[in-house]
Amino acid sequence: NKYLESKKIENADTNKWFNWGEEERDIFESYAKCTMRKLNFWDKREQFWKPPLFGDEWEEKENAGEWYKWAYDYRINAHLRIIEYVNAKNSESNKNQNINSLIDFGCGTGHGFTQAFSNMDYTGFDLSRTAIDYANLRSKNNNMYNHRFYCKDFLSMPIEQKADLVFSSGTVDNVYDVNLFLKRMVSCSKKFIYFNSYRGWFPEYKYHKYDYVDKRGYFNNTISQQSIKRKLTALGCKNIKINHIWTDKDEIPIETEYYAEV
Repeated sequence: NKYLESKKIENADTNKWFNWGEEERDIFESYAKCTMRKLNFWDKREQFWKPPLFGDEWEEKENAGEWYKWAYDYRINAHLRIIEYVNAKNSESNKNQNINSLIDFGCGTGHGFTQAFSNMDYTGFDLSRTAIDYANLRSKNNNMYNHRFYCKDFLSMPIEQKADLVFSSGTVDNVYDVNLFLKRMVSCSKKFIYFNSYRGWFPEYKYHKYDYVDKRGYFNNTISQQSIKRKLTALGCKNIKINHIWTDKDEIPIETEYYAEV
C-alpha cells in the first residue's frame, strides 16, 4: 500500500482490491506472483479479480425477453454497426474476409442479432440462465438449429469453440478483467474480433479503471483505448481500429467500437 501511495496511484486502499485499476493490478501481480506460484495459486490467477457475487445482476434476470429487447433497441446505433460490419465483410470478393460463423460474448437472449444472422452459425454465451433458456427455446421454435446458447462465465472458463468473428456489445464495460476478456475473444476467433463499449470515449486514459457495484454484482469500467491497443497488439492482432460512435443520448453521447484481425 505504501508503494502504491508513493507512486501516487489512485485507489490505493488495499481493502478495496476490486476497485484497483489495471495499473494497480499489474503491480500486485508483479510482486506477488512468485509466492502465488509456490502456493499453487498462480494457475488460478484468471479468477483473482472476480468478486464472490459477480454476475448476480444477470444470473436470474426476470422478464428476459422484454429487458434484452429494450437493451438492444436503446443502443440501436451501436448494434446496427456490428451487423453492417458483418455484411460488409461478406460482400467482399476475397473469401478469406467472409464471416460464416459467430460467437457472441454476453449475448443475452440474442435479440436482434439472431434475426440479422439467422442463416449463419451463431453461438452465444451469457451469465443469465433465464436469458439463455429463452434464447434456446426461441431458436428451437423458429427452427434455427444453427444457433446455440450456453450459460457460462467465458472469462473464468475457457471456451473451446471457434468462429470467424467473435463479437460483443457492451459487455466489456461490466467484466471483472478487461485484459482477460480480450484474451478470450482472440483465442476463440479464427479471423476477426469486434466489440463496443457503451460507457464513453476515454482516449486520455493509459490504463483501465474498475468500479465495482457490489450490491448489483457487476463493474462499471472506464475503458482505456490506449490499453486496448497495447493488449491486442501483444496478442498478435493487426489492423486494429478504434472509433467513436455518436449516440442520441445526453447522458453518454459517445460510445466506442473496436475491431481487429486475429
